[in-house]
Amino acid sequence: MPVVRTLAELAGLADRHERLYDHSHRPMCWIDPQVIEEARTAVARQEHPWGPLRRTGGR
Repeated sequence: MPVVRTLAELAGLADRHERLYDHSHRPMCWIDPQVIEEARTAVARQEHPWGPLRRTGGR
């Protein structure tokens, strides 16, 4: 089973999402956890280009 190791590979799989699962709904590839974290960070940057939001404490 192949392992997805880059955001580009993950994007390519997302474009072909119907191929990610076979008819029994078993994953056809493994995604490296670091790729998932990088994708989350990239999405957060797109939503908040100034950086991740942080709580500054109580009022």
